[in-house]
Amino acid sequence: MKLVNIYQSIRSKSDNRRQISSEQTKTYHKYKLPQLMDKQISQKSFKRRLPLQQSKSKKILNSKLEIQLYYGSMSKAGFDGFCEKTNQDRQFAEIIDDEQGFFAVMDGHGTDGDKISTFVRDYFQQYLIKDFKTIDFVKLFKNAHSNVASHSHFDSLMSGTTATLIIIRDQIINCAWVGDSRAILCSKQQDKLITTELSVDHKPNLLKEKRRIENQGGSVNTYKLQNGQSVGPSRVYIKGASFPGLAMSRSIGDQIAEQVGVSHIPDIKQHQITKDDLFIILGSDGLWEFLDNNQIAEITQDYFLNNDPQGACQKLIQESKTQWKRFSEGVDDITVIVIFLKNSNS
Repeated sequence: MKLVNIYQSIRSKSDNRRQISSEQTKTYHKYKLPQLMDKQISQKSFKRRLPLQQSKSKKILNSKLEIQLYYGSMSKAGFDGFCEKTNQDRQFAEIIDDEQGFFAVMDGHGTDGDKISTFVRDYFQQYLIKDFKTIDFVKLFKNAHSNVASHSHFDSLMSGTTATLIIIRDQIINCAWVGDSRAILCSKQQDKLITTELSVDHKPNLLKEKRRIENQGGSVNTYKLQNGQSVGPSRVYIKGASFPGLAMSRSIGDQIAEQVGVSHIPDIKQHQITKDDLFIILGSDGLWEFLDNNQIAEITQDYFLNNDPQGACQKLIQESKTQWKRFSEGVDDITVIVIFLKNSNS
């Protein structure tokens, strides 16, 4: 799509959306896969899965370190100042076999953000269950993005989602992500709790991200009031225009922002599990807005000692909502997955 056609595309999409009847709108909830880029995944075998609002704790045994994994997960819709909003967050947490666990959080944005985050969650699950022995993170994110862009049941011109995926296998934590849904690892060193970021929020003002965006015809700025005052975080704009205004430098979807440097290619980080590693926390940006990494780690530590990951999820969402209500009229969607790395020999 050329930039000169963006205004026309937005208007055309808007006009088409107005013509959709209530009966046709029901099809928006049938998240069918288009012709997949990955031919190994068939439309016939694809099944939609409901969001995991109440997750079960499970464990697996790693024969080398004898690490048992216990997890809990929880998602809570936000509040726009008047009523509860549609929750655009999605997540999944699954144990595939005795040596692997998959965990992911997606945070949708834009008009169709909830549909896109649902689609990407389901696509990831389908792919991972089928090809978990030979996972290609870049291919997975590329194909998810291509399928979102070609889907006929939602509009991804100015809607999209973050995606942060963790795979634990063979004593290694693999994290791949686009956007600002964050993952941290908490460890104990000399009786001190240490946090390590498994992901780094993809913000437009990061030097590498900003250079890419500017080199492809975009600009990075904060939103400006009529008096010129800057408000809020750095955002991605087309030079000379007031859109798309995306507050992240990578995402799945967001076709207009993609034209000016917003990327769907994930960053990837690996960590070798040691006996000092205690737990992982993965959450949408609503969790981290007013609580820093150390605060969240300290809240979780007590629940780690009692082996209660689900309780940790509930407490983290409760504390995050409390802070939102202190500093904001609304509350963002909040999703969290807590994974305990229990050493059986300790």
